Amino acid sequence: SVLADAVLRDTCSAVQMASPASQGQHGSAREIQAECALRAEKVRVELNRLRLALVATQDWLSDLHSTFVTHSEIGQELHGAALYRCRVTSCIHFVKDVVGLLEAKRTDLIRDPANSGALTFDQFVRFAGNLVETIFECRSSRDALLAHTVPNEGVASGVVLPVEVLAAHLDVWEARCMAMRRELRVAAKEDRKLAAVRERCRTEHPQQGPFTSEKTIGGSRSIGPVKQLDEATALAQNVEVWLRDSDDKINETEQQKTVAREMSEVEASVALVSNAATVLQSGDFGAAGAGEEDAAIVDGQVGAPLAAAPFCRAEALAELGRLQLEFAAQQRPTPAASVWEAPTQDPYELRGMEVGERYSNVLANRGPQQLAEAPAKEAAEGGPEG
Repeated sequence: SVLADAVLRDTCSAVQMASPASQGQHGSAREIQAECALRAEKVRVELNRLRLALVATQDWLSDLHSTFVTHSEIGQELHGAALYRCRVTSCIHFVKDVVGLLEAKRTDLIRDPANSGALTFDQFVRFAGNLVETIFECRSSRDALLAHTVPNEGVASGVVLPVEVLAAHLDVWEARCMAMRRELRVAAKEDRKLAAVRERCRTEHPQQGPFTSEKTIGGSRSIGPVKQLDEATALAQNVEVWLRDSDDKINETEQQKTVAREMSEVEASVALVSNAATVLQSGDFGAAGAGEEDAAIVDGQVGAPLAAAPFCRAEALAELGRLQLEFAAQQRPTPAASVWEAPTQDPYELRGMEVGERYSNVLANRGPQQLAEAPAKEAAEGGPEG
């Protein structure tokens, strides 16, 4: 692995020195594509090295930020050379690698916060925002790619172009990055709230705990309550009151700053992924999807996006279902105990059932007012048991 990294580094240096850009000249599209492919592979190796690092230091954060800068430069060069498909493909690879890196480091932070180093949830939010900005910058190449390849009159029914599959794949990853950023914001808020509680307890009562050592007769030491139990109870109540007030203030601040935007963000993500899933479901990719996912999206292969279409379709449907559950949770007035809990009775459905029962009573020579009534227990639970 060390030898491969050295060879890749030397190759990149040789290509950059031999490129016309180093001499102040504009290179051809093939030369720019080759140089950007080597730089993108170098970024991928760097991301793999960062993922294997045990502790995230300040240098680790700086190196990760440098990968975003390098990828942005690669994207600008590809867009300037009209290599739109290469830029979209490179962006998908980069986003996929960074998302895997952040998810792995987030798991390490939750499992062992003491060895997380300089990495915090606020840093996660910042890098997730950088991912969203990276995809947003790539949308110009995505739109140009669709404008130059898709006919104005459209295509035949059931036909999906490879560039449409590639654009849909990018849309799915955009929605996934925005969802990850929302989750990390919630986790960062909870982490700040917990840190504030710990700091307040440490400041107001630096040496008090639930128990303290007290001298007794005979010179021995025993474990006794802190002065009186009522003081410990009062301390717990004060902390609880402060925690509730702090939570209310944080919720009010977050509502003023982000809630309205996040609601529109969820709705936009639902529409984005829904359109992508519609595109991916409108074509038959049974024969094209026989390849492996890793070999599906590769630069220089015209049929590669079609080979990845079944995997993209599965990702789009999974992300669409997750977004629908998230949007339903935000629209629910009160939090539910379970997503699969029994729904409440719909008044329109009950009215239709009553009309049908009245007709049934007339056909059975019974009075139309003889309607069945559910017992009180079943009515309170929303329906009969089982």
